[in-house]
Amino acid sequence: MTDATIPVRMSDVGADAARLLRVFAEAAPRPLTIADLRQAGITAPGQALYELELAGHRVTRVYGRDAARRRTMLGYRVE
Repeated sequence: MTDATIPVRMSDVGADAARLLRVFAEAAPRPLTIADLRQAGITAPGQALYELELAGHRVTRVYGRDAARRRTMLGYRVE
């Protein structure tokens, strides 16, 4: 069995990652910044995002343009 065929369960992720899924669901479709995640009570946002990716969730970085038309990162989204 390959990693791609292993089913993902909530028990596969830590408490912060499980909370992170709920925070993203409430904010959808708006991307969230690391500051947003910390404000929502996620103590280690980077680690929680990584855990979601390891559990098979698709975490995407969302980009936009600033006033000078430079590409800038707006935040993360879980799809």
